[in-house]
Amino acid sequence: MSFYVCASNYWPDCYGSPAWTSGDIAWLNRSATLAGDVYDHLDGGTTAIFEAMVSGNSKPVAIQTRFADDTNPKFGTQRSFSFTMTYDVPGGFDRIRITVCKNYQQSNQICSPQYNYWR
Repeated sequence: MSFYVCASNYWPDCYGSPAWTSGDIAWLNRSATLAGDVYDHLDGGTTAIFEAMVSGNSKPVAIQTRFADDTNPKFGTQRSFSFTMTYDVPGGFDRIRITVCKNYQQSNQICSPQYNYWR
C-alpha cells in the first residue's frame, strides 16, 4: 500500500509543498514495514510522524519519526527511511496514522491533517 502525505494545503499531489513524505507500507501479522522518503524545501526542517493505531484506542501503540532539512547537510533535502513497527498482541494494530509537519525557523509549524492507512 502506498502513502503520500504533504504539509499544508497541497493535497493530492503535493506540488509546490515545502514538506512531504511518500512510500509504501507492507502489512504483516502483528507489524508493518514502512519504506520511503521525507522531503524538505525552504527554511526549517520537515518531520514525518508515523503512529501505529488500534481501533477503539485514541492513543498510538507505537510511534516513529523521520526528519529532513535541506539547509543541514547531515539531513538533506530528501532522506530515505525503512523501519518496522510492531505491536505484539493478537491482531496487532490495524492502521498507520501519518502526519507531516513543516518546522519553520521562526518557531511556526504547519502540519498536514492526520491521514489513516488501514490494514
